[in-house]
Amino acid sequence: MENHSVPRMNVGFVLDSSSDIPWEEAEKRKIQVVPLTITVKNQVFEETKDFDLSWYYSQLENDSDFIPKTSQPSPQAFFEAYEKLVDHGVTSIIVITISSQLSGTFNSARLAAKEFQEYEDEISFYFVDTKNASYPAVFLLRHGLEWMTKGLNPEQLASALQSQTNRIKTHILVPTLKYLHAGGRLSAAKYMIGRLLRTKPIIGVTNEGTLQVVDKVTTIEKGLTRLIELSVPDPKKLPNRIAIVHTNDETLATQLANLFKSKYPSVPFEIVLSRTTISAHIGPHAVAIIADYAFQEQVKSFD
Repeated sequence: MENHSVPRMNVGFVLDSSSDIPWEEAEKRKIQVVPLTITVKNQVFEETKDFDLSWYYSQLENDSDFIPKTSQPSPQAFFEAYEKLVDHGVTSIIVITISSQLSGTFNSARLAAKEFQEYEDEISFYFVDTKNASYPAVFLLRHGLEWMTKGLNPEQLASALQSQTNRIKTHILVPTLKYLHAGGRLSAAKYMIGRLLRTKPIIGVTNEGTLQVVDKVTTIEKGLTRLIELSVPDPKKLPNRIAIVHTNDETLATQLANLFKSKYPSVPFEIVLSRTTISAHIGPHAVAIIADYAFQEQVKSFD
């Protein structure tokens, strides 16, 4: 069994809220979570643990004029997270963010670090671009905490984590094109064609950290089966674990989990409710499989 306790080292981790890390896990492991912001009807909210996610999803599903827009955290928000870690004796900070191709969050984190080192030049920063969104950051964090117990220093840790980002695969079944179109990620022509054909896209994240449509299905049932096929292309090479991430449809997520478990009972899984950053772009009732294929043997290369 993996040891996910917090190692007694002067290394701290920072994630952004798009990671969907459970708040209780972040608190237990002393992880700083920098909130993205969300704007709806000229109101701006921060994606913190105090944000009313039930209200948000209720509005998203029932109010046709409720079109949320997300924004990257400011450098100041990262600066404050760094301060909190340093106040607790941390001297090396590893920052794990959403793909730099999907958000300016990575750049905000680096700008904050540059400014921070003007005052605290003995603090070291290391950055990991997940080239992904949502739970891959949590998987990488857990690997980092585990590898810390093996004696890797912060530079080695960050390098090892970055090298494994492309081994965490994400596939998302999107039931409606409305939100992709509203967010400017789908042209009007493609939106109309998709509606006419009643297709439901499956979106994958490329190795470069961008989104692409990898398949289209006509029913949710076909989509769930296809998600599993795309997530495990070779049944002889199973992931270490998976996360089933959903946008307020636990019934659908449970259905997918049961399908996956019936095919691959040895692979551990968890079901995760996504927060605002992802759902703002794909809407409610979407479901994803995030499969972690990262090498457990990564630390051996540093022996």
